[in-house]
Amino acid sequence: MAETDQERRSRAERRRADEAATRRAEADSAAKRAEAEAKARAAEADARAIEAKAKADAAIADAAARRAKDDAELADANAKRAAERDQRKESERRAAEAAPWQVGASAAAVPAGIAAGVALSKVIEKRHLATVAAANKELKGLAGDARTVISSANPKSGRLSKVATAKLSAIVATSDQMKLGRTRGPLGLATAGLLVAEAGIARFGIAEQIKDEKAKALVGAVATASVFAATNLVGERMIQNATPKLLPAARDVAAIETARNLVPGAMPAAKPSTAANAAAKYGPFAGKVVARALPVAAVAFAIYEGVKGYQKEGAAGAAAGVGDSLTFGLVSAGRAYLSSDAQGKAEKSISAASQPVASSTAPGGRGGSGRVWVAAHTRADGSKVDGHWRQRN
Repeated sequence: MAETDQERRSRAERRRADEAATRRAEADSAAKRAEAEAKARAAEADARAIEAKAKADAAIADAAARRAKDDAELADANAKRAAERDQRKESERRAAEAAPWQVGASAAAVPAGIAAGVALSKVIEKRHLATVAAANKELKGLAGDARTVISSANPKSGRLSKVATAKLSAIVATSDQMKLGRTRGPLGLATAGLLVAEAGIARFGIAEQIKDEKAKALVGAVATASVFAATNLVGERMIQNATPKLLPAARDVAAIETARNLVPGAMPAAKPSTAANAAAKYGPFAGKVVARALPVAAVAFAIYEGVKGYQKEGAAGAAAGVGDSLTFGLVSAGRAYLSSDAQGKAEKSISAASQPVASSTAPGGRGGSGRVWVAAHTRADGSKVDGHWRQRN
């Protein structure tokens, strides 16, 4: 049966409808795929963004940590520098305060040591004079006995009896044993040696352990005074022995010597002791050795102090060290005093320079407003500030 036109049209419409539905389904499927792909790309982009943000946050945190570490190190370094600066200023302040003490103590130590040495020599001389006075009384009695015995000699022959000879022998021996007729006294060498030893202990032992500059200056002054006391003690005693104030009666000494000559068989004069012989034999040589050794020791000490000063301050420190060795620290005391004075003047000048110098108001400003030019200057802490404009309040 032949297909009618209406059937053909109906079938064509159904076919077109099926094709349209297929195309719509394909379009919907493509749209869904595109949407899914878009969502996947968006999710991937979000993941990359999150990862990038995480990396950026980590980098920021790391930079912040490094900055915090750098800031902490800088703060620590600044704190250390500030502590060192404060400590240096405190040391300079203490040195400046102690400088007048050092100058005064070093200057007063010399006359004080001389006075102490003279006073000690007078004490020794007084005791020696008392000893000589007591010995003269005994010498006077022995001399009287010797004259009495000598006057009992035979007028014709001039000979003495055995008893008289024994008496004269005893008188001479007693005079020698008691060392009557001597005028020279001790030089005070033992006392001087103790003073020098004490000065060395004070200067190189006690003073090095003291932190306070004033106390250290006083201890150094005591050491200086002790050395001058020792040298002046020995010098004064040598002068006192060379110019004695009290002498035995010459007639009494002559009577003892007459008795010695009249008794040939009597006990001879007491021989000097071994120590006295050694002193008489080696004393001049020892004196020469000491006289030559002292300058050598002084030069060696000056070189030692000079090397120490050079290691600290160069040529200026070396010169100060040598000067201190010769003046018992007076040079360093003077330098500290002068440097403290100069530092005070410098601080005043820095304070004055740190005040900004302003010019007239810059164009565009009137009355109390506008800008002013601040000239380059140096702050009190030593930092420099370049010239700049500053807003006038």
